[in-house]
Amino acid sequence: MKRCLQCSREYDNSMMFCLDDGAELLYGPAPLDEQATAILLEPPASPGVELSESATQPQIKRADAAEPKGQPSRSSEELRSSGKRAAKPLALAAVAALIVISGFFGYRYFSQATRIQSIAVMPFLNESGNSDLEYLSDGISESLIKSLAGLPELNVKPRSTVIRYKERTAEPGVIARELNVGAILNGRLAQRGEQITLSLELIDAQNDRVIWSERYQRNSTELLTLQSEIAKDVTDKLRIQLSGADRAKLDNQDTSDPEAFRLYLRGRYHASKFTVDGFNQGIAYFNQALARDPAFALAWDGLAYCYYSNWYIPAKTGNANGKAAALKALELDPDLAEAHASLAIGAAWYEYDWVTAEKEFKKAIELKPNYALAHSYYGVALASMGRFDEAVASAKRAVELEPLSAEIGSMLGLVYFYAGQYDRAVEQTKNTIQFEPGFWFAHVFLARSVEKLGDRDRAETVLQHARSIPGANLDPLYSLGRIFALTGRKNEAEAVIKELTENKNAVEMDGYEAAVVYAAVGEKDKAFDQLEKEFATGGWMLNFLRVDPDLEPLRSDPRFADLLKKVNLSH
Repeated sequence: MKRCLQCSREYDNSMMFCLDDGAELLYGPAPLDEQATAILLEPPASPGVELSESATQPQIKRADAAEPKGQPSRSSEELRSSGKRAAKPLALAAVAALIVISGFFGYRYFSQATRIQSIAVMPFLNESGNSDLEYLSDGISESLIKSLAGLPELNVKPRSTVIRYKERTAEPGVIARELNVGAILNGRLAQRGEQITLSLELIDAQNDRVIWSERYQRNSTELLTLQSEIAKDVTDKLRIQLSGADRAKLDNQDTSDPEAFRLYLRGRYHASKFTVDGFNQGIAYFNQALARDPAFALAWDGLAYCYYSNWYIPAKTGNANGKAAALKALELDPDLAEAHASLAIGAAWYEYDWVTAEKEFKKAIELKPNYALAHSYYGVALASMGRFDEAVASAKRAVELEPLSAEIGSMLGLVYFYAGQYDRAVEQTKNTIQFEPGFWFAHVFLARSVEKLGDRDRAETVLQHARSIPGANLDPLYSLGRIFALTGRKNEAEAVIKELTENKNAVEMDGYEAAVVYAAVGEKDKAFDQLEKEFATGGWMLNFLRVDPDLEPLRSDPRFADLLKKVNLSH
C-alpha cells in the first residue's frame, strides 16, 4: 500500500498522487527525504539491523573502477572519501530525476484537475415512469445550473443551450465538442412515493473518463438541501477552490418551503414552453408557490416573465401585473439580475421608457455578466432606438454565451433585419432553424429578410410554413398579408386585415399588424387609425416604429412624426 504523508490516506500501488491534496504517495510512513535517501543510497537490510558506514563500502567499491596493477593500494580513509565523492553526484542526479519525474506526473495530475473550467449540466432523465414528473427532472437540473452559474471560476452552459439534448442520444465527447465544455454532468431521477433517487455521473469529456459518480436518496421534502449538496460535490470533484462567499451562494436557498419550491419548478417547466397554455399554467403555479412563501423572489420574477411575454393578455394588464411582480422580486432581492432584466423589458416594450430600460439592462448585466437573455433583449432595445452597432454587438454577445438558444439566435436575426443587414439576417435565422426547426419566430424573420432581398415567392413559402407551426402567433399572418398586397392580391390582403382586426384572441398586436398591411395596400388613413389604436391599448409592437422598413410608406406623413414622439423615439 501507499500512503499520503499529508493526510495519511492509503491507496493501492497503482496511484501516484493523493486525490485530496495532490501530494506524492510513498510506501510506508517515512518522510519524503528519508525515504528517497534509503532507496537511492542504501542496500537492502534485514529488519532490525542498523547499517553502518562500512556496510556501504563493498557496494561503493564494486561501483568503482579497478585499480591498475603496480599502483599502491589506497587506505580505508581514501576509499571512504572516494566513495563519498562518487556517491554525492549519483545521489544528486537521482534526486534531480525524482524531482523531474514528480514534476511531470504532478503537472499532468494538476493540469487535468484544474483545466476543467466549463461544464454542461445535461437534462436529467426521468426514470420514474410518470410523465407528470418531467417538471421535477427538468427543474432540478435547471436549479443546479443556476447554482453553479453563480460561481465566477466556472463557465456553465445555460438550460436553453442544453435542453436540445433532452431527446437526443450522443456521446459525451460529441456533446462536449458541440458545446465547447470540459465536463458533462449526466443525471437520472426516479421517484417511488416520497422517496427520490438521483444518480449522477461527472465525465471528463476530453479524456473520456468518469471523474465521479454518486447516488443520492432523499425524501421529496429534502430537494432544497439536495441541490446545494450536489453543487458542492461537483465543484469539489472539479477541484474548484470556493471562497467563503461562493460557499454561501451554494448554501443560499430561495425559499425554505419545499412545496413552494416544487410548485415553482412546475411553473418554470410550463412557462418555458412559450405557449399561451404554458404561460397561463406558469402563472397559476407561481401564484400557488407565493401563497405558501410570499418572500420567494424567484417566483415573483417567474410571474413577471409570464405577464410580460403572454401576448394574449391585454397589454396594459400584462404590463401592470408584470411590473408589480418584478418590483416585488427586487424588493425581496435587490441583486436578482433576472428581475432587473424583466423590469427593463417592461419599461421598453410597454412604457417606451428607454432611459429606465437601458439602466435596468445594464444593472442586470453588471450583476450577472454572462446572463445571455439580458444581452439579447438589450440588443433589441438598442435596435429600436436606432443604435445598430451597439445592438449587433450586444445581441452577438448573447449568442456567444448561448449559441444553441433558438430565442436568442432569432433575436440576433431580428437585430440584423432592423439594421438593414438582410444577408446576415438570413444567415443567422437559417442557422437557428437548422438546430431548432420548430421555432416559428426564426422563420418569420427569415421570410421578412428574404422578401427584402427580392424573393417574395420564397418568403411566402416560408411564412405559410411558419403559420402552420403549433404555438405561432399572428406574425406570419400579417407578413403574408403584406406580400399579398405587394403582389397585387388585394382581396387576400383584405382577408388578412379582417382576420387581424376581428380575431378575439389577438388582443394586443392586431393594430400594428393591420397597419402594416394597410400601408402595403396604400390605405394610409386606415393604417394610422390602427397605429393609434395600438398606442391606446399600450401594445409593445410600437417599439419598432422608428426602424421597421415595412412602415416606409407612412414616414413622410406628419402623423408618423407625432407617433414617434409619443413613444419617445423621435431623437
